[in-house]
Amino acid sequence: MKSALIRRALGAGAAVVTAVVATTAQAQVPKDIAEGLKKIGQIVDPACTAKLYRPLMPKNDFNTYWAAGAPVWMLQAMLGLHFDHAARRILLINPDPPASAGRIIVRNLMLGDASIDFALCQDGKAVSVQVLRTRGDVQISLLFDASAGHQLGFD
Repeated sequence: MKSALIRRALGAGAAVVTAVVATTAQAQVPKDIAEGLKKIGQIVDPACTAKLYRPLMPKNDFNTYWAAGAPVWMLQAMLGLHFDHAARRILLINPDPPASAGRIIVRNLMLGDASIDFALCQDGKAVSVQVLRTRGDVQISLLFDASAGHQLGFD
């Protein structure tokens, strides 16, 4: 009788454990952030994304700032992104996007008080830039030259 009670208790305990394990937890994105992400769409817009998530991040946390800047630094390296403030020009020097990238859209890239939206398109080994919008006095140039960065003083 005692062993039958133990088996019944263990069986009930196993059912409770199974029920607990089967339950999944899902992270909840705050409503205002979810709405902001929908407005941005599926593009690279680090400035807008960072503004949305900044209230959730602890203040004065070095790791938070590093993590927030990492996508921008990765994009900068991939696109060969440099700024010539005197000429009000953004330079893409020897951009090297991954083969799978296809079309990369960058929105609201600022240079002084001007901004630009552009798409970097890759088709095989060919890379091109398409200006989608400019606000203010700003230009964008693609440079393909092993010494271009050095000649312009960007090394």
